[in-house]
Amino acid sequence: MSAGHFHIFWEYPNISTYWADVVREMRNITSLELDCDFRVTYLGNLPTRHKRGDTYLLQILLSDSKKAITRKWLSEEFLKTCVGLSR
Repeated sequence: MSAGHFHIFWEYPNISTYWADVVREMRNITSLELDCDFRVTYLGNLPTRHKRGDTYLLQILLSDSKKAITRKWLSEEFLKTCVGLSR
């Protein structure tokens, strides 16, 4: 298994759980059937049958979810809980 960007932002086990939680919350908020899939969360391949306002909301939620990963990636808390390392 390589540790490239795809692994860091999608395949890493704790990140996979994070994305499953994000998609579940987005389903609860919008009542849309969303797949927990890289094409949905990173590429924005959203369902075509939904309200126009939902598209904008989903884009904001997905953008913020990705930003949360980049902001926390090298934090002490993340390293301890997700990677098992400490500085």
